[in-house]
Formats: sequence, C-alpha cells, structure tokens
Amino acid sequence: MGMPALLMVAGTGISAYGQYQQGQALYDQAKTEQKILDYNASIKDKEADLALQRSRAQAQQFKEEGDQVLASQNVAIAKGGVLSSSGTPSLLMETTADTLDADRRSILAEGFINKSFLNSEAEGLRYQGRAALSRGKNLRTASYINVGTTLLTGFTKMYQMGAIGGGGKNGSQTSKDFANMGPGGAIAARSIAIYE
Repeated sequence: MGMPALLMVAGTGISAYGQYQQGQALYDQAKTEQKILDYNASIKDKEADLALQRSRAQAQQFKEEGDQVLASQNVAIAKGGVLSSSGTPSLLMETTADTLDADRRSILAEGFINKSFLNSEAEGLRYQGRAALSRGKNLRTASYINVGTTLLTGFTKMYQMGAIGGGGKNGSQTSKDFANMGPGGAIAARSIAIYE
C-alpha cells in the first residue's frame, strides 16, 4: 500500500471520527441545556407556590385588620348611642364588611394569577428543554449519517484508485491491511470489508 492510500485511510478515519464526536458533543450539550431548563422550571414552580402562600398570608392579615376595622366601627357607633344592628349603622357595617371581603378576595385572586403565570413559565421552560434534547438527538443522528457518508465516499475513492479490494490499477489491499492501524484503521477495516 502506498503513501497516498495510507493518507486517504487516515484522513477518512479522522474525518469520520471527528463527525461522530461532534454529533455526540452536540447531543451532550442538548442534554445539559435540557437539565438547566428543567432546573429553571422547578425554580419557577417554587416561586409560584410561594406567590400563592404570600397572597394567602396577606389575605389573612388583611382579614384580621378588617375585623379590627369593623370592631372599631361598631364601637364608634355604640359610643354614639346608636344600635348597630338596624338602619343606617347596620347598612354601614354591612357595606364595610363587603368591601373588606372583596379586597381580601382580590388579594387571593392576585396570588392565584401569579401562581398560574409562573407555572406557565415553568412549563414553557420544560418545553424548551424537550425541544433542545430532540434537536440534540437529531444532530447526533445526522452525524452518524455523515460518518457513514464520509466512510463510503473515502473508501469508494480508495477502491477506484486501486488502494483496496482490487479496484483501479494497483488494487490488492484488503481489510486485514488496515486492521492494526489504530482507531482510524479499525474503522477503515470494517468499512473496507463491505467491498470485499
């Protein structure tokens, strides 16, 4: 086997191995990206739970303060010598209680809205992670196809120039000639065996 054939085998093997490694690296990068996005999504979920807990605590505090306002209002009406259970004082107390309850529910609703928004963001991050992993798998598969294409093209050229399998003018090299040439040679040997 001449130097051109050896160089062609080495170049084909190195090129194929490089394409394989690139595909694997892109897949590993996509897996890492998915893990990061999933982690960020879990943080958003925790933020969502905290937002709801915060709004519940605020609503409870508001209710307690509202109860104090109602009690103070009742005391003030009583000091005026008026019964708070009928007429205008009763209507005033009822209106105040309704307003306070509506405000408390508004605080709770805001907490549920924030939780829903943060959970949606979390799901969006998870979707991006799944898309990244899918993209990585596709790139890895494409690299395998490129490896095969590179090997077939390289060995077809070697066959045509007679470096392997009896093709061309000088051809008498077989897969056994490449088997002990390291990783590139092993790849070349398996690929050449196809032509023998």
